[in-house]
Amino acid sequence: MKPNIVFDMGQVLMDFAPPKFIARLGYTGDDAQALLQEVFKGWEWVAFDRGDITGEDVAASACS
Repeated sequence: MKPNIVFDMGQVLMDFAPPKFIARLGYTGDDAQALLQEVFKGWEWVAFDRGDITGEDVAASACS
């Protein structure tokens, strides 16, 4: 049996800062807040992070 290695990327190997990421994309004000709320604070983000849904599921939900 091969051992599994898990890397905790957020705030360990890289800086996880959604507001900075959104700002680098050029969004500000209400648009930036809407993206933060809908993408990073939505149920899909948590479910995807837990492995409960796939990236395709996230994309389909976001497009709807």
